[in-house]
Amino acid sequence: MIDNISQMTSYRSIAAILNTNKLDTNDKTVGAYIKYLSCS
Repeated sequence: MIDNISQMTSYRSIAAILNTNKLDTNDKTVGAYIKYLSCS
């Protein structure tokens, strides 16, 4: 169960969803953005 949740919320899966919606990004960019949001 935990493995399944982490797959849905991984940086790579979030980047893939954004890419399918015509937003060019990658997992490193998503990770940096999430880290920035969590620190502010």
